[in-house]
Amino acid sequence: LIMRRQARNFFCLHATRCSPLSRSFKACSTEAIRDEIDLPKAHPPYRRYYDNQEYTKANIKQRNSKGDVDELISLLDHQKTVMDKGRNLRQERNLIKGKTSKARKLQDQDELAALMARGKEIKDQLKTIERDEAEAAAKALLCALEFPNDTHPDVPIGEEKNAKVVREVGTKPEKGKN
Repeated sequence: LIMRRQARNFFCLHATRCSPLSRSFKACSTEAIRDEIDLPKAHPPYRRYYDNQEYTKANIKQRNSKGDVDELISLLDHQKTVMDKGRNLRQERNLIKGKTSKARKLQDQDELAALMARGKEIKDQLKTIERDEAEAAAKALLCALEFPNDTHPDVPIGEEKNAKVVREVGTKPEKGKN
């Protein structure tokens, strides 16, 4: 009910922002739709892919999908190293903040200047690290989104003739009658 209400409200808002000639939902741009709807981000099960690589490879092969587990693992490892670098820089930045306040209280100008210079270096490094973190996360997400959903163990592998009927609901319509 909430999703329907949000979709209805979105369509009403979106239709008023489009030109009168393009009031149909399909005629509006996808950029405007993305701006209006705040969709949740995908959260693939990275840990499961990482821990169960052989199962994931078999599932990709069974589902005739194009995901690459080895590429995802290397992207996740790269993401982890970049995040570790960022975490270490943030810790050092926090230590420098504490030392800077102590140097100000003691009025030690030489140490204060050195700490301020190091703080600026860390700030510049953090800008590139944060950009690298976002890029690594985006690459890992795009790679993981190519993976298919897991197949239930009871699902028959192969053609439809391998399937078995569990139960039938309702009656089959007769051919030729409407």
